[in-house]
Amino acid sequence: MEPVDRAADGGIGRLTYRERKPHPALADYIACTWADEARPGLRVLPDGCIDIVWIGDEALTVAGPDTAANVTGLPEGTLTVGVRFRPGRAPGFLGARADELTDQSVGLEALWGPDAQALAEVLASTPSAEGKQSVLEAALLERLDEVRQVDGEVDAALDVIAAAPSRTRIGALSRDLNVSERQLRRRFEQAVGYGPKHFGRVLRFRAFLSLVEDHGYPLAQAAAEAGYADQAHLTRECNDLAGLTPTELLAVRNVQDPS
Repeated sequence: MEPVDRAADGGIGRLTYRERKPHPALADYIACTWADEARPGLRVLPDGCIDIVWIGDEALTVAGPDTAANVTGLPEGTLTVGVRFRPGRAPGFLGARADELTDQSVGLEALWGPDAQALAEVLASTPSAEGKQSVLEAALLERLDEVRQVDGEVDAALDVIAAAPSRTRIGALSRDLNVSERQLRRRFEQAVGYGPKHFGRVLRFRAFLSLVEDHGYPLAQAAAEAGYADQAHLTRECNDLAGLTPTELLAVRNVQDPS
């Protein structure tokens, strides 16, 4: 499944964000490497992904999967460089379950020990954002042979939910995969950071935003296309996931409602 774009969630100044495709050997595990500069009110929305992030030449952290919006408080212009794992892929590299990182920002040293400190020293001495992206990729390439096999049932569930986030029913999905609902939910949480239902909510919300921002749909039409029952349903979900109403969110993202 293709991940949604997390770090372009800033509204004004979004063009400071830039990403590049991963090294071919990492393409099944990471979505991209990226670089950005902090700006006032930068609001990061949940996307089901986990990132390793180098912040301001000082902090090497793991940004866990968010269940709701996170408004960053970094000084304006602070350079952040990161690598974004595809949903379900981070635990094999990090040596930690995704649900242990949900809504958390954890120092990579807590997971990688001295290797993280050595990596931080190389990043600090690398001047360009592009160079730092390559350093992060090299660190993952060194660990590639040790990564355990991906959970096949969870991987299949991710693809099904991504294809139809508003229509997937977990009971039917578990029957199709020949796994109990309880076991599927537990394994999904360990791999992704939250359960299949919340993951579907996140993808439906990101689909709505893409329809408005990337394809010019009026708000009401985008809500219907994304699978919301009505405007009230969209507003509830937007408040839960973004902390704002749809109109407020589009305003901070510097997007006009086409309607």
